[in-house]
Amino acid sequence: MTLSDMRSIEILGARVSYRIWGEKTGDALLCLHGNPTSSYLWRHVGEGLRDICTVIAPDLPGQGHSELGPRAGTWEDLEQFVEDFAAALGLGPFSLALHDWGGLIGFRWLFDHPHREKNLRRLIISDTGFFPVGNDAWHSLAKIWRTDGEGEAWMDALTFDDFREVMRAANASLSDEAVAEYWKTFSTKERRYSKLALYRSGDFDKIRPYEGRLQALKCPALIIWGENDIFIPAAAAHLFNQQIANSELHVLPDAGHFLWEDAPAATVRLVREFLLSY
Repeated sequence: MTLSDMRSIEILGARVSYRIWGEKTGDALLCLHGNPTSSYLWRHVGEGLRDICTVIAPDLPGQGHSELGPRAGTWEDLEQFVEDFAAALGLGPFSLALHDWGGLIGFRWLFDHPHREKNLRRLIISDTGFFPVGNDAWHSLAKIWRTDGEGEAWMDALTFDDFREVMRAANASLSDEAVAEYWKTFSTKERRYSKLALYRSGDFDKIRPYEGRLQALKCPALIIWGENDIFIPAAAAHLFNQQIANSELHVLPDAGHFLWEDAPAATVRLVREFLLSY
C-alpha cells in the first residue's frame, strides 16, 4: 500500500477516507467493510486486482480514517453515506463486494436506489446476511451492544488488550498491524457509541420489505464464506446461493469470519476468476 492509494473527500462537513487501486482500469469494484474493520480489510483484493479493475474501498463514518461527522452511525445513516459517497465519486457501472455489516448496508442501498441496482454488474458476498430472521439471531456480543446500559458499560470498559483478545478469538493469525488498524473504530467514546447506535438500529424486521429482492437480482454473484465463522454460520452462504439464481458458492475450510484476512490468496484468486468470467 502506497500513500498515493489513500484519498479523502468531504461529505456533510466530515472527512471521508478511502483507498483506491488501479484507477481508470476497468469498471469499479466498490468494497464495503463491516464492523469493526475498515478499508484496510480489502488491501489484498486491491493489490491483487488493480490490473483488471478499479478497486474502491471507503472507510465507513467513524471507522478507519473517516470522521463520524454529524451522523449517529445508524444503519440508515450508513446506507445514506454509501449513496453520498457513490455520488461524490460519480460512480457509474460497478461491481460490489460486501462483508459483515457492509452487506446489510449495501443491500439496502442497492434496493433503495434502483439506478444503482441497474448499474450493478457483478456481486461478491461474504460472511453477511440479508434475511428477515428474528432479533434473537444476533450473536452474544451484539446482544450486549443492543442492550441499553449494558452496551455503554462494555464500551466504557474496553481496552486495547480486550479488543485484541476478541479479534484474535475470531482470527488467531490476525497481525498486530491489522489489530491496530481495526482498533481505530473504538479509539474515541464517540466512535464506540456510534457502534451501539448501529446495532440498536439493526432490527431484522427492517429487511421484510425487501423480501424477494435477492431472488430478482439479475447480475452474477460470487459467494465466499469462512467455514469457521463464529458469528454468521455458513448456512447463510447456502441460503444466499439458493436465493440468487446466477450464483456460485465457495466455503473456505481454513477461514473464519474475517476470511479476507484468513485466506488472502484464495479469496483474491476466486474474485479474480469471477470478474474475468463475466
